[in-house]
Amino acid sequence: MSGKTAAVRKTGLGVNATSEVRPRREPRAASAAELVSEVIVRGTAALTRALVSMPRRVLRDLVRETAEEKILIAAALQPGVLESVSEPLLKARLRGVERKRELLEAEGGTISAEEAGRLLAISRQAVDKARRAGRLLAVNVGRAWRYPVWQFGEDGTLPGLPEVLRALRTASPWVQTAFLLGRNARLRNRRPLDRLRQGKTGEVVAAAEAYGEHGGA
Repeated sequence: MSGKTAAVRKTGLGVNATSEVRPRREPRAASAAELVSEVIVRGTAALTRALVSMPRRVLRDLVRETAEEKILIAAALQPGVLESVSEPLLKARLRGVERKRELLEAEGGTISAEEAGRLLAISRQAVDKARRAGRLLAVNVGRAWRYPVWQFGEDGTLPGLPEVLRALRTASPWVQTAFLLGRNARLRNRRPLDRLRQGKTGEVVAAAEAYGEHGGA
């Protein structure tokens, strides 16, 4: 048959005829638009279920929220949603996202390198240099560095901060931030940030050194 693959079939007249067997077509891959549409449909359903279960006070806060991403985070962290997630790693990641958001918003939030430069009357390049040298604290958000405003004062940066950052030099900026804003048993359950504001640099440095030694980072 001229090299063609053929199959024999019986017609209504009892005559054998041949028909070419066509290659089986693979299912068409979904386009990007189709994938987005499917995710939107399924994601909207999940988001609706989470929002319906939220207390009214939380919904009121979200209505006033300017960052739309925060609504998604709040929905993902609803107890009912977290309980439905079977992967422990995913749960931990969701809680980690929320914790980072809390750190970013604490004590007045964060500012850019340009804004930090204006506060300190130095250039953006000098701000970056101080960050790399461990004299300023900044956390990476996407591709940008954000500087917590609580490290700045009328006379520049918070006294004692470089010494504390030096004691935590092996920790990530997020861990350094969590240490300064979290309550510490070595400081009688007070925050390192508050003790620095009170001029207690020595005891905060000691707490930072112990924090790093015991795996706090």
